Amino acid sequence: RAGNRVRISTTLTDGISGEIVWAENFDRDLDDAFLMLDEITGHILTSLNVKLVAGESAKVWHKSLPDLRSLEAFYRGIHEFFKMDQASLSNARSHFEMVAQLHPETSIGPTWIALTHWYDFQRGWTESREESMRSAKIWAERGVALTDTDGQAHTVLSHVLLIDRDFETALAAGRDAVSNRPSCTHANGFYANVLHYCGEQDGALHHIKLAMRYSPYHPTLFKDILAATYRAAGDMDQATGTAREAIASSPNDLS
Repeated sequence: RAGNRVRISTTLTDGISGEIVWAENFDRDLDDAFLMLDEITGHILTSLNVKLVAGESAKVWHKSLPDLRSLEAFYRGIHEFFKMDQASLSNARSHFEMVAQLHPETSIGPTWIALTHWYDFQRGWTESREESMRSAKIWAERGVALTDTDGQAHTVLSHVLLIDRDFETALAAGRDAVSNRPSCTHANGFYANVLHYCGEQDGALHHIKLAMRYSPYHPTLFKDILAATYRAAGDMDQATGTAREAIASSPNDLS
């Protein structure tokens, strides 16, 4: 601190290797310490997620969810979502429902609520698969009706259409998602899943590898999609190796 100016230095260090993964300095006037800390917290969240986790999507999420309460709810939901088990998915949905309540004008809450219902259906984590699919469709359509800020609403809708076996429309919705946010890790990753199930393995490999490159610390789900695509393409060695990596990352994941 010097007079009314303060510099805050932040670093993220790999605890095993000791390597500094990310670092940044913040110079601010010390007019309101609490507002300053909230502002810097927001900057750190954005920077870390852009660089390490969600890539371009993080910029959109932070612009659409400008307050720390909704951001915390959203990231807690994301954290639970990618554990990929029944209890965690239910916890994730409650966090995303809070986001939808706090910001009904954005598609982010409805989109991720729809995704939780879709996975309940897809993995049999529901007493009524019909009700889960109906809820997924309702929330996905609600998300698409709003401004699809991160391309995810079209992504979810494409998976609902996939289950309905409306393959051409599912592919078109996936293309819309990637067209909307071409550098979005999740849009590319989930589009790859649709391409895989529609038999377009070359396209699936292209988009899942893009998704993993855009997000170096990607969810285990992406490894599942890559392994399944390799298997469908006949490359059993790559499929097996990738599946083993997925098991090591998330041993309790049903996939």
